[in-house]
Amino acid sequence: MITNIGYTYISSTAFLLTISYFLNLSWLYYFSFVALLLILFEAIIFYSNKRKLKNLSIKREMPDKVLQGDKFEVFLKIINKNNTKVGFLIIKDTVPYGFQLEEGHIIFYGELEKGENTMKYIIYAYQNGLHEFSDVDMSLYDPLMLFVHKKSYKIRTKIKVIPRTFKISRIPLLSNMIGTISVHTWKRKGFGSEFYSIREYEYGDELKNISWRSVALSPERRLYTIQRAEESKSLFILAIDVSKTMNEGIEKYRKFDVISTNVSSFAEFVLSNGDEIHLYLFSKDYLKKIELKKKEDLYYMFEILGEIYPSNEKDFTLISNELKRNYPSKSQIVLISDTNISLQDFSYLTNLNNIFDLNLIILEYVHIPYYDAILKSYLDYISISFENTKSQISKSKIKIIPISNLNLTITLLKLYLLQKSIVFQYTR
Repeated sequence: MITNIGYTYISSTAFLLTISYFLNLSWLYYFSFVALLLILFEAIIFYSNKRKLKNLSIKREMPDKVLQGDKFEVFLKIINKNNTKVGFLIIKDTVPYGFQLEEGHIIFYGELEKGENTMKYIIYAYQNGLHEFSDVDMSLYDPLMLFVHKKSYKIRTKIKVIPRTFKISRIPLLSNMIGTISVHTWKRKGFGSEFYSIREYEYGDELKNISWRSVALSPERRLYTIQRAEESKSLFILAIDVSKTMNEGIEKYRKFDVISTNVSSFAEFVLSNGDEIHLYLFSKDYLKKIELKKKEDLYYMFEILGEIYPSNEKDFTLISNELKRNYPSKSQIVLISDTNISLQDFSYLTNLNNIFDLNLIILEYVHIPYYDAILKSYLDYISISFENTKSQISKSKIKIIPISNLNLTITLLKLYLLQKSIVFQYTR
């Protein structure tokens, strides 16, 4: 293929050669003839290098999974199996959306040495979920850039970005929030680890539970047993919409990034309290259930969240049928979605609300830490559109909780602690 420079150079040379011939300008004729020889020489160099491309191979080396916010190295290895250098190449790798180049270069320009040539760069992972590094593009030129040959190497590399959790204890005003919904700590006799009470020893009590301090303080040297406290476990059922609208947002402020990070931190908090979570990820033609019973199950959840790229349409059919099949009526269900809910979707949700105690968390917008006029206009439009939808479904009696990304974890904690208080009323 001839470049724009090449077309200009060749056409100008041909024009000058023709003019010099008809006007009998020998100096211009010889000049044009030399320029024509130069074009021929460039073409020989170009096609000589082009034949060498069949002996080139490229591979990309990088980790298959990282944590959100981590920096990692990418190595692009170009192997030249020719006996000589291959010159005048431009090789370009592409950093996909959701990552940022931190150090190094993703473009190589110049000659390839014999053997292995390595490009190294460091990038920063912004977005959770599954991502793919696309093909590597190569362009071959001659020294004057009169000719070009472009080739794409099929090197598709997938990487999982796993959500990075944060400690719930760092959330401000957590103690005030707990007090607001009147949740109290409760204990009952059992086989837990916390102290419950001390009573006199009875036959069959385990010796390891004897309170030797109480024995020493007793004038009659009677044996006393420590009773341990046991908390009632509760099951928190959480369903998350992972349809393509969850891809909305920028950089690490996509809806899916916000939800996956906050839910992961919330799940870690719930499991640390000895409770369980049934987590559902759903969209049209996709449904995944994750049972979280112990902290080791978090790693499986991270793996699943790292494999998701929200791309399907929104649909509540699968999740509705799954919940009806697995849980008794009046169970508390928390469902997280966004403002892109149609009236048909609300018909499914209304039906669920008639069976269960449904709490619908709507992520109205994602807070962006800087001002953007276009994005603000879009968010205002979404807000108005959703207000119109809410007014039409006001009779459904669904508990709708509109939030931003700044208070998603707080909202989940309120619902969880409120459920704990209800469980306490039934079990004490």
